[in-house]
Amino acid sequence: MRPVVRGIYGHEGRLGSSNIQRAKLRTTLTVAALMVGVAMILSVRAMTDAFKHDIASWIDSYIGGDLYVHSSLPMRTDFGPRLEAVQGVAAATPLRYLDIKAMTPAGAEEEVAFMAVDPPSYQRVTSFTFAANQGDVLQLMERLAAGDAVFISSVLSEKYQLGQGDMIRLKTRRGRRDFEIAAVVVDFYNQGFVVEGSWKDMRRYFGFNDVSAFLVEVEPGHAVDEVEDRIEDLYGERRHLTMESNEAIRARVLGLVAQTFSLFDVVALIGMIVASLGVVNTLTMNVLERTQEIGMLRGVGMTR
Repeated sequence: MRPVVRGIYGHEGRLGSSNIQRAKLRTTLTVAALMVGVAMILSVRAMTDAFKHDIASWIDSYIGGDLYVHSSLPMRTDFGPRLEAVQGVAAATPLRYLDIKAMTPAGAEEEVAFMAVDPPSYQRVTSFTFAANQGDVLQLMERLAAGDAVFISSVLSEKYQLGQGDMIRLKTRRGRRDFEIAAVVVDFYNQGFVVEGSWKDMRRYFGFNDVSAFLVEVEPGHAVDEVEDRIEDLYGERRHLTMESNEAIRARVLGLVAQTFSLFDVVALIGMIVASLGVVNTLTMNVLERTQEIGMLRGVGMTR
């Protein structure tokens, strides 16, 4: 490479290339630091993109339908048919969240969230995001609806090495009871510590029948804002309803995710700056050393 460098940059290029040869260890460490910085940027970017994709897929399924309807007051399941009777509403499905305790394989108690769904109506509005190789979706939903079965999040599956077909023990009002794990799903609610079950099992084992929220699917050809206004006019004030569109929730969540992952970009940028400063430091030291040497040689009478 030295002839090429000399041909391009002349005598200065020859001096620079020879100086690099004299300080191989310093140059090697500098290049290695720069490579680590570049690798850090690429790896962090790949990781954040993968996380963003998973979270976006989960949001699309978790906040299914077009409207998320909840209230400060307890709602009953019979409010679902009333929502479906509103012009422009195609389907509505109830959700109920509980804080329960699950038994770990080691025998300890772990606080998890239990999300109860009504499988038939849930399928008409949205669907779960299943992990790989879980089987036919319809059969999985039928197994959940049959009772004594749950879906667990991939977080719980990885933490406790639980998979499809295993049993998980939940603490219910009837005591501790084993439920079959029908499938593993991607769910980041409650930091991933969540179990999904059927409405029938919730009533049978936990004694609840009220609704935390409804997911509403709007019929094609109807504007979401118009349907939201109709529901607000009919039931908003009377039932203290709060409604948000899927798009608004999705945009807010993805905005928060983008802000969070931007911190990783800052860390990668700092790593790149440090690596670049190493390059500048090495080049500066090489130039100063060669300047000092040339000055000494000129001082003793050399002219070239």
